[in-house]
Amino acid sequence: MQYGKPGERPASDERIRALPLPDEDPLFGASGPLLTCWHPLS
Repeated sequence: MQYGKPGERPASDERIRALPLPDEDPLFGASGPLLTCWHPLS
């Protein structure tokens, strides 16, 4: 759990970056818009 304390954000960002993208949109399937909108941050 994060509490908004200084220094928490960088570690959270790294954990988020380490997550794989889903194979397809969980609501709309392979043709859904999620993967078009959700892309890794550079």
